[in-house]
Amino acid sequence: MKQVHIKRRASKVLILADGRGLELGWRAAEDFHRAVRSLGEDEKICVQNGTWVYRIGETVIVQSAGVVIFDAPCHAAISVARAVLAKAKEIEEEVKAYQIIEDQAILARTNLGIGLSSNRKINRAAWKRAEDIKFPGAIEPKGIVGSPAVIMHPPPKPELK
Repeated sequence: MKQVHIKRRASKVLILADGRGLELGWRAAEDFHRAVRSLGEDEKICVQNGTWVYRIGETVIVQSAGVVIFDAPCHAAISVARAVLAKAKEIEEEVKAYQIIEDQAILARTNLGIGLSSNRKINRAAWKRAEDIKFPGAIEPKGIVGSPAVIMHPPPKPELK
């Protein structure tokens, strides 16, 4: 494997490597990520029709329609899968923007300022929508905080006495 590029085209994730490419919808891209992360030794997983991800020893191979798109060591393939997942999440957020706006507006109207998105346009639209919602018990919205993030740190080392 020389270089792998992850790009977007409309609502598809493109994986480009050595003049070959693979196009995945955002759901298939999530399946691709899951497949690469869970591959066992000498295991083969179908991601979408005609697209397979398999592992031989410490090498992960991605094949579509009988053509090898790329092969890489496990750690590199996992990095590619993470990049594919990040693009898929961007696309999913855009595809589901209307539902996110509605849900966010309801949360804001009930005075739960937890954000469902970090996208400023979606948060602004949700804020405007929250001002329009009228239902019994509704409280004036005070603000939307961005989406919560969980940051994992290694556990602290115990102190020896």
